[in-house]
Amino acid sequence: MATHADIGVAEPGSPTMKVATVTLTRNSTSQHQELLTLADPESTNGLARVLDSTPASTTWGLAVRPVGGGVDYTHDGAVTVSTVAGPAAMYVAHSSYATAVSADNDIVAGVADLRGRQQVTLVAVHPALETFAASTVGVSTLTQIVSSNATLKTRVYAVQISSTGATQNLIEFYSGSRTTLLWGTRFSSAVQAYNIAVTPPAYLFSVSTGANLALHVPSTSADGMSVNVSYFREP
Repeated sequence: MATHADIGVAEPGSPTMKVATVTLTRNSTSQHQELLTLADPESTNGLARVLDSTPASTTWGLAVRPVGGGVDYTHDGAVTVSTVAGPAAMYVAHSSYATAVSADNDIVAGVADLRGRQQVTLVAVHPALETFAASTVGVSTLTQIVSSNATLKTRVYAVQISSTGATQNLIEFYSGSRTTLLWGTRFSSAVQAYNIAVTPPAYLFSVSTGANLALHVPSTSADGMSVNVSYFREP
């Protein structure tokens, strides 16, 4: 351990001042090492001190050594409230959860109830809802309503069909080129409108992955017919 000492400054006659030092033994030789003080060039009060705690706002601190150190905890390790004193995740306890921050990019503290349980909000994410609408389609030949997709299925959740004609017509929805009949209904002079719908993510019928959705009206006469189809796509 270093021993405090000093170096005399020689002037004519006898020494009148001294420079503070510590003495250290290096290679079996006792040596003096000058004690240096860091000072602010703008203020005579700016002498940096080595402290063992957080400096006050009026104190010039050179370095602060860790105090306390804390305790490390492992997952599923048994602790009590009184023993948690080290690096542990802490949250703001609030009986009804705190309000949101005032702006984007503001810092926000983690919030939990009075027992430390965090609030989790589940948000349902639905695909985009799309619509097909046309008049006098599908007569005699297939009309493509939704093109095929290699990774997504087309799911129809609403169908609305109306006709001003009295001709009996069969309306059919197919997956692909009339390979799989998905849904059909028949129009007559007594039935001139058809409406059916469910709320997504439920659906009425679905097209397989990689197939298109097509409409077919076997009759050669479908005067005044309009078709509206609402759908979404998902894997």
